[in-house]
Parts: sequence; structure tokens; C-alpha cells
Amino acid sequence: NVKFGVIISSPKLGTADPTYSDFSGTWTTTGTKVVESSQVVTATIDTSGTTNQFTTFDLGSTLDSTWVLRYKQNVTTNDIVMGSSQAGAIYVGLSDTASIGGEHMGSGASTLYQRMRHISGNWYINGFDIRVRDGSSTTGSSTSGAVLSRGAQTFYVEIVKNGASSTVKYFSDSTFETQIGSTLTVNGTGSGSSLRYLGINAYNDTISSGSLVVACSEFKIWNNATSTDNVVTVPNG
Repeated sequence: NVKFGVIISSPKLGTADPTYSDFSGTWTTTGTKVVESSQVVTATIDTSGTTNQFTTFDLGSTLDSTWVLRYKQNVTTNDIVMGSSQAGAIYVGLSDTASIGGEHMGSGASTLYQRMRHISGNWYINGFDIRVRDGSSTTGSSTSGAVLSRGAQTFYVEIVKNGASSTVKYFSDSTFETQIGSTLTVNGTGSGSSLRYLGINAYNDTISSGSLVVACSEFKIWNNATSTDNVVTVPNG
């Protein structure tokens, strides 16, 4: 006797292929404090003077209103000492211009970025801002975050833009499964638009001693998406 059965399939989540993963082309760079080599961007803040430098990569076209950016953030050195009144930040994100700079990654630019920021003597994995094109105000921000420990450490960062709502998460592993701390969220109708340049910006006032060196790499962008999930149908049985 021949028996006929029905194989029932069930969905299983995988990771979709990113829209952008090759950043081996030309980076627009100012100065020597933020440099790219072999798709690794290294930003340095140290005692050699005040810094306002950046590097950007042109994606070639504008991103949609929804996208996901993931990257590795490797703090190779952190023994920096700054006065409590001194400003400093390292920004990573997207902009509508190749020329970014200043304390908010571009005074007339539209940007969306994650930052490490100096507050009252401490460096925080901190903040998430949306900078609108008016060049004078930040639509929204979150300044909660963990104090950055001394010495070398590695984080994996995920920024999700979903229209006017955006989030940033930090993970301890390259599979983006073990989250560190809470999700930081910003909402604003003036969210960054016309974004097509991946950028890293270093900005600081006077440094008393030491340095902060951060290497960013393994950039991946999923355009027209709010997650990296890819549903794959797997037969049961």
C-alpha cells in the first residue's frame, strides 16, 4: 500500500543579504584624525590639538525612509582625560552631504547618527540624534547610555530608521544577539532625509592627556527595511 502524506512547512528566520556591504571605493577625508584603510575607519582624539575632521562614503543613491545600519565599533585605546567643560564626540551615521563636521555632524546638514560623547569627565556610549536641515536644532535626542570603560573593548551597533522613528542598540557579539543596555529611541517629524553618505566624524576641544581611538568596520546597510530578517520556508518532517 502506498500512503500519501502532507509535508507542512514552517517559516524560519535567517539574515537577508544587505543592500550595501562593499565600502572599498573612495572615501572623502579631511585631515589625519579620521582615516579609512581596507574598509576600516579609525577616529582618534588626542592631545595634539582640537579636532573637527571626518570621512564619508557616497552610497551612490539616496536611502529610503526605512533602513538598517550595522557595524563593528572597536575601542582600541581609551585612557583619555578631558576637563568637565570640554566637548568631545565621535559620530557614526548617515548624512545628505559629503562634508560633515562640528559638534552635531554638520551644521546645515540632514544627518542621523550614533555617538560616543564626553560628559563631565566621562566618555559615554551615548546619545542618538537626528539633525535636520535647518542647521540650528536637533529634532530629538536620547542621552542615556553606559560609561565607556577604560581600555580596549568591542561593540556591535545597530541603527534602525523607520520613518520618523529611529533606534540604536548595542550588542556584545557579531551575531547581534546579546544586547548591552537598553534600546535608545528618538522620534521626530523632522527626521533625517535624503541620506546617502556614510560618515564618521571626530570632534573635540582640549585634551588634558591620553587618547581615545575607535575603529569602525564591517559596515552593512539594508535599504527599504526595518530589520535584517529574511523568512525562509523550512519543511517539517
